[in-house]
Amino acid sequence: MNRLSAAVISSSGISIVVIAILVGPYFSPPEFSWLHHSTSEQAGQHMTGAWIMRAGFVGYGLATMAAALADWNARPFVRAIGIEA
Repeated sequence: MNRLSAAVISSSGISIVVIAILVGPYFSPPEFSWLHHSTSEQAGQHMTGAWIMRAGFVGYGLATMAAALADWNARPFVRAIGIEA
């Protein structure tokens, strides 16, 4: 894979979490306000519809990991010295 595919994969992860942020409040209790509560509160225990935000977090994490693996061979020097490009 190349850097373009890594960028596409990471963009999909961002899209997944943004969709979860936008859709999740519609499945939350009426007292939940996305303007006053955090995304972590939306995914909290005993919160109705928390699975949506949790799925968004997992999707974002998996896409980030896949993008890093896709870009793995393109950055041997950066991996060797442990800095970010």
